Amino acid sequence: MKMLLFIGLMMSAVLSQAAEPATERPTQTVLASEIQAPAGSVRRFHFTSDILEHEPVDKLIGLSNKDTEVYFFTELRNFQGQKITHRWQYDGELLADVTFNVGSPRWRVWSKKTLSPNWIGEIAVTVIDEQERVLATEVLYYTEASQP
Repeated sequence: MKMLLFIGLMMSAVLSQAAEPATERPTQTVLASEIQAPAGSVRRFHFTSDILEHEPVDKLIGLSNKDTEVYFFTELRNFQGQKITHRWQYDGELLADVTFNVGSPRWRVWSKKTLSPNWIGEIAVTVIDEQERVLATEVLYYTEASQP
């Protein structure tokens, strides 16, 4: 019985709130031009040892310093007409910005970096748009090659 009384009171409160005139509530208008959401998406992004026919041949999360070249692959959707940048960093320090003009709704891009064998640590690439918004980030662990 107490539960039914409680439900009845809650229903009464809901109905009385719904019956309030709409003019008493404050309103706010948001213009579509004020919304700052990226127009597109990053479908795939990762380090790879090579690109063959516009596709990565593998996916790397680590690399030994006996290998000094690495690619970063990105597949973009709906960024046509915009510029997208691969920002390469070693242990937080900028190595290079590689900027691409996106030409169609589906666009695959890659950049290549020659690494110094002394750069033991984290190599990161951040994908950013024209407004400097971060779209994706990936880290490669560059390690000392083991001695034979």
